[in-house]
Amino acid sequence: MREEAISIFRAALEAVRPEPAVRRHLRLEGSRLRVGARRFDLRAFDRVRIFGAGKAFAAMAQAAEEVLGERICDGFGITSDGGSRPTRRVEIAEARHPLLDERGLAATARLLDLMGDGGPRDLVLFLLSGGASALMESLPEGISLEDLRAVNRGLLACGAPIAEVNAVRKQLSRVKGGRMAAALRGATCAVLVLSDVLGSPLDQIGSGPFALDRSGGALDILRRYDIPVAENIRAHLEAARPVEPPEVYHCIVGDNRAMVDAAVAASRGRRTLVLSDRLVGEAAEVGRLLAACALDFPPGLCVVGSGETTVTVRGQGRGGRNQEMALAFAAEIAGRPRLVLLCGASDGVDGPTDAAGAVVDGSTVERGTRAGQDVRRALEENDSYGFLKASGDLLLTGPTHTNVNDLYVLIS
Repeated sequence: MREEAISIFRAALEAVRPEPAVRRHLRLEGSRLRVGARRFDLRAFDRVRIFGAGKAFAAMAQAAEEVLGERICDGFGITSDGGSRPTRRVEIAEARHPLLDERGLAATARLLDLMGDGGPRDLVLFLLSGGASALMESLPEGISLEDLRAVNRGLLACGAPIAEVNAVRKQLSRVKGGRMAAALRGATCAVLVLSDVLGSPLDQIGSGPFALDRSGGALDILRRYDIPVAENIRAHLEAARPVEPPEVYHCIVGDNRAMVDAAVAASRGRRTLVLSDRLVGEAAEVGRLLAACALDFPPGLCVVGSGETTVTVRGQGRGGRNQEMALAFAAEIAGRPRLVLLCGASDGVDGPTDAAGAVVDGSTVERGTRAGQDVRRALEENDSYGFLKASGDLLLTGPTHTNVNDLYVLIS
């Protein structure tokens, strides 16, 4: 059952790999380039340029180069550490994720400089994927990197949903919330999006560099979670106003629904139910609730879900939302060997760990206890990684070069 769950997870990831996702939506038809539902006559442009940011940028850029070849004039984009791939015409920079570093600022400055060199005779393909919010940043005057890091640390630790995290980030940026559109200098732009946001709202994916910011209320969010706000941050947020970007065409090339559909297709031989493709909430609580339901499931059932839970950090341990959800589930079903749950991050990175998540079953708690771990203490200290490493239940994939939320596979 564990091997079956992992096989389903791998099949689901294959369906949202950036390369085939881009190739399905980017086609060269003579002198015309089809991007999703739009067609662009390349004879109307002097240059085709590739820009972008996100964990999947390098793989998306490779696919774009396969389609367009020498028609690409130049390109530049930002990905996370270890995410680079060989490209011929597109330059790739790496930066830290999820907390912005100096490399991210420098790479964004170069990105803006290159984009600013364009004009109305350019066609820009902007490749956007999950992680762009943290990798791509240009700070407003009077806001330092440490100011932004302090706010981000508070948001990530308090358990705020990613939509609220990005609502604050957008208003502390010169490139988010539609502000990057100013760098196009009149160039025609099509944005190819590998979505990591539930429902794929354009103003939230990558913090909407080319979309009108509809979130608002950044100060209200910070107050709600009792996150300290420096005076310069407060003054900037009070004065921040949304910008109205020019119309930019967006094409969603992949999202978590495609991953769920592929997981269902891979669960052949079992009755399969889709729990939800928008599962949110406190990770441990979701795990316990799922366990309470699973105890009544009949044998031979496969339940598939996707979403992005959160963790309110209260302890000093190490882990991620998928590991914490899985461990909370395991604690509730201890001694029930017929249940298996896989919780996995599609990008292969769950929190500040080297694991994508975990695969747990009714004997997880017993194995961890024999190895000297205490499941209740691990959950209290947010130390799911330590317990699951000891029990041998970590899901280790390495970087997957895609990012479309998390996948949950429950087999009974």
